Amino acid sequence: MNHIVNGDVVGGKIKSLNDKIVVWREMYDFGPLSRDWNLEETYKRRAEFFEQKLQIPSSFFIENCRSQYRLLNELSRSEEVVLWFEHDRYDQVTILYLISELSALGFQKISMVTINEYEGIEPFHGLGQLSSEQLIGLLPTKQEVSDKQIEEACAGWKAYCSNNLDELDDFI
Repeated sequence: MNHIVNGDVVGGKIKSLNDKIVVWREMYDFGPLSRDWNLEETYKRRAEFFEQKLQIPSSFFIENCRSQYRLLNELSRSEEVVLWFEHDRYDQVTILYLISELSALGFQKISMVTINEYEGIEPFHGLGQLSSEQLIGLLPTKQEVSDKQIEEACAGWKAYCSNNLDELDDFI
């Protein structure tokens, strides 16, 4: 089984699963995107943006993007991929990207662990608040992403990256 998580904290807390874990660090809810750009162009343009806006060195940003994409490509297409993400905008946009990309790359089984609350933790902000045991205890609650959900994610990502705002409005 393979896992893609949002953030190093969650990745560190589930490492005892002894499965492959890819930490996804891209910030798709912020910065330029375009369907017209290939992967390298996307990295370059987004790196320039983040260097200017957040002082993230562009070389660091590009290497991180290449590294996480390389790790994604090293995962077995026939093994289940479990996405560990939350209900906030940052994670939801990342889910659109990842489901769309995993589908395009030919991954056969995509599942998700996602919760909006956890009993006894208030306010609940996200998975990072949970202990390793609590997180691992959520694994049996994972749900397979349906073909319809994959179609919706692909359409959502396409609209989100469009240079035509009407496409996003139509999708919404």
